Amino acid sequence: MRAGAYACRLRTIREGFGPVMYCRFLIIGLFLWTGACVGSESGQCSTSADCAPGMICHNAACIEDFSRQADAGGGGGGGGGGGGPVHCRVTADCPDHQYCYLGTAECRDLEPPGCRTDAQCRADERCEIAEGRSIGTCGGGGGGSGCVGDGDCGAGERCEDGRCIGLPDGDCVDRQDCPASLSCQDGNCVRLPSRLGEDCGDEQECGSGETCLRVTDTDTICTQACGRGDDCPSGYFCYNLAGGRICLDDRLLQPAATADLRTGDQCVQENAARVCQSLLCLGQIQTTCRSNCSRDNHCQAGQNCHLFQGMREDGTSFMVDLCAEPGEFGGRPGRSGPGSFCMGHDECVSGACIENVCRSICCNSSDCPGGEVCSLQSFALDAETTRMATICLPTQGGTQPGRAQAGASCRQPTDCRSARCLVPQGEDQGFCLDSCCGHSECSGTSVCLTNFLEGPPAALVNLCLP
Repeated sequence: MRAGAYACRLRTIREGFGPVMYCRFLIIGLFLWTGACVGSESGQCSTSADCAPGMICHNAACIEDFSRQADAGGGGGGGGGGGGPVHCRVTADCPDHQYCYLGTAECRDLEPPGCRTDAQCRADERCEIAEGRSIGTCGGGGGGSGCVGDGDCGAGERCEDGRCIGLPDGDCVDRQDCPASLSCQDGNCVRLPSRLGEDCGDEQECGSGETCLRVTDTDTICTQACGRGDDCPSGYFCYNLAGGRICLDDRLLQPAATADLRTGDQCVQENAARVCQSLLCLGQIQTTCRSNCSRDNHCQAGQNCHLFQGMREDGTSFMVDLCAEPGEFGGRPGRSGPGSFCMGHDECVSGACIENVCRSICCNSSDCPGGEVCSLQSFALDAETTRMATICLPTQGGTQPGRAQAGASCRQPTDCRSARCLVPQGEDQGFCLDSCCGHSECSGTSVCLTNFLEGPPAALVNLCLP
């Protein structure tokens, strides 16, 4: 996209955030984690041994083991080779003498009576680990339901005296003990009012259906999922952070401005006090707010949701999603629809050519053609820049998708439109897992929450969770 085609003056934009047509830039640094860690790209599993190389088992699903791609080499205890703590999602990510402390997503040393192998017990003891547990106790321990902290126990349990004990109905230790639509406050599952944009220390401090994310070096705030700028309340803009779309407070913009202009509103591209909630102010004779997007029906008639890739004047690469007409920007987007053969992204109306096939951009699997599901896909823009987006792709192993929507109950992947059914160990029924752009796309009491996948590259994904 050339700056001359649309009169938006270029500005210096931090690496990784904002394309040339963004007339504002964000003060957003590397975020660290969210309170929930759920993968979406996988088949079912009981342990990581059930998964392919480079994958681990998490929440009964094989997900990419991003943490083991780092130079530190994945295992390693605190300071393992890199001088700092090893980040984790589950205890299986840690060396045998450690466990995953979910409060900071770091591996910490086990303390007696906790154990993971017999070698951590006395000669006359064994490490007994109950089915479905990652930590046991030395010397018996009443069935091996050992724990070091509440994070070692299942939902609806707390750790007391090295053992996991059940909580009364409606009681909680943290938010994971409650339905996703509720929060844990004073030991009870309750619905909390929105705290969108306010500072937070963890998920417990955000409103129900919101996620606590670190978005700058100094700001950790409550966020909510979105699909486009018009989904966010006034004063917020919808932004794609590494695959997960969230509403961010306009106080993160530089220069300072209020984000309250909707799609189609007239806008000013330079030194504006009010800006578009999509951050896209485009036009030749008259400039108006252009919608960003996560699916085609976010766009006007004649437009498609397009992933536009380009290069700034300083030589850095960018990718932005926006509603665009075929050929609108110097021949881009292309005119090849979903399923068409392609040799490059520019040929497709979506801007997504995956394995020589044009693919659609999606919020959830219902946006996809039959036999395809909405999956998180990485785009290598250059040797140093990778971006993430949700794309319609064929199911793994040729699994035929079912009809049940995200959050609905299921027994097997073929029950779900996403072909992903997560069934907790020891139970015969689980729920359909799928990506989302908002709460309305989730069934029953499920809500759309932003979940973190450890890097590199770091990734976020919005998922419907019960």
